[in-house]
Amino acid sequence: MLIWVIFAHYIADWALQTDFMAQKKGRYWIVMMSHCFVWAGCISFVLQWLGLFNYDKFFFLFFGHWAMDKLKMDKTKYLPTLNDADYKRIETDKDANDLIKKVEAHNLKWLYIDQLFHLGQCIIIFFFKD
Repeated sequence: MLIWVIFAHYIADWALQTDFMAQKKGRYWIVMMSHCFVWAGCISFVLQWLGLFNYDKFFFLFFGHWAMDKLKMDKTKYLPTLNDADYKRIETDKDANDLIKKVEAHNLKWLYIDQLFHLGQCIIIFFFKD
C-alpha cells in the first residue's frame, strides 16, 4: 500500500502544483504554505484511507516539506522563461549557453535531492506506527 502514498506525493507535488506556485513559492510565504498544505493534505487523505493517519504525521509532512522546499528555493537559481528569439540568441552566444547549462544542472541536482527527501518522508510516515 506504500504505492498509494507515493502516488499521492507525485499528484500533489507535480500535478497539483501550478506554475504560479512553482515560480512564486520561493518569494511569498503564503504560496509556499499553500503548496505544503495541499501536499501534506493529499498524503494525509491517503493515510486516512489506509487507516494510518494521525496529526503528528500531518505536521511531520507539512513542516518537513516546507523546510526542504525552502532550502531548495534558497539553493537554486531562477531561470526566466525564454522565448524562441532568446534561444536563438543564446545558441550563438557560447558563454550564455554554458551558463544556462550549468544553472540547469545545478537546479536538477537540487530537484533530485528534494524528491528523495520527500519520498523518504513518505516511507517514514508509512512505516511509523502509533
